[in-house]
Amino acid sequence: MLAPGARRGALLYTWQPARSQPPHSGSTAQVAVHTPADPVLAAWQGGAALGASPEYAARALTRAEYEERGAGGLAA
Repeated sequence: MLAPGARRGALLYTWQPARSQPPHSGSTAQVAVHTPADPVLAAWQGGAALGASPEYAARALTRAEYEERGAGGLAA
């Protein structure tokens, strides 16, 4: 059962004006979304690739460096 004034998948409030255009309709951004082959392991695989990259080695901080510089040392 739907509430009065509601549509399946979205609510239509009587006090809310109807949109003449979808939100962000003036944007020229292109968006692509994909699902990884194995979503359960995707975060681990990404972290492993980051850890193996030369950039990570150049930007990583030791605990002592972090304690000395704080979070600001991460941006440097």
